[in-house]
Amino acid sequence: MTTTGRLGPSDLANARANIRAFIQLMKSEAVFLGQPDRLDKETLRAAHRRLERKGLLTTFTLWPFWPNEFVAHD
Repeated sequence: MTTTGRLGPSDLANARANIRAFIQLMKSEAVFLGQPDRLDKETLRAAHRRLERKGLLTTFTLWPFWPNEFVAHD
């Protein structure tokens, strides 16, 4: 975020909201994987796969954790 000059109050609020959304996604994937008591590499990979699938269907961003460059654009 520092490199791109995105440290304003709105950028930080957006980043905080997006990390919360990403952690919630990891939590739901952990439950789906049958391990609701921990977040590990497998839940991270599952969340990543879900974000990739979502990117195929719609344009979204989870900036700075999932920048627009990773979203499929037609």
